[in-house]
Amino acid sequence: SNWWKNVEQEIPIGAYAIPIILYANATLCDHLGKTSRHPIFMTLGNIPLTHHNKTDAKILFGYIPSLESYNVSEKQSTQYRIAARKLFHCALATILKPLRILSNNSIHLYVNGSLKWFYPLLALIISDWPEAC
Repeated sequence: SNWWKNVEQEIPIGAYAIPIILYANATLCDHLGKTSRHPIFMTLGNIPLTHHNKTDAKILFGYIPSLESYNVSEKQSTQYRIAARKLFHCALATILKPLRILSNNSIHLYVNGSLKWFYPLLALIISDWPEAC
């Protein structure tokens, strides 16, 4: 895709992009499978693939709240689906607000002893259907 090429053209010469990747997946919290949570994790797109899935290459960024339903018919109703979708998008907007503010500004970080100029950018959000409503 042309996304990376466009990013490099938009940031100033001498600056580096930090592609931020968020991903969410339901996690069971009990042995019976009745309680689940929906954590969002963050990683960086320029971490080498050999290290990408290691525990120190990602952080817990937040949790997506979920609606409880009284029964299956309520969960399949249009009103429930609309409410769940609105809750997801509102929660995601709240979680992403600090990142949105940060992405409008550059940051300076020391990497291997030298000062570098970075622009953090949200590159990708990966989510299964239940998390995305």
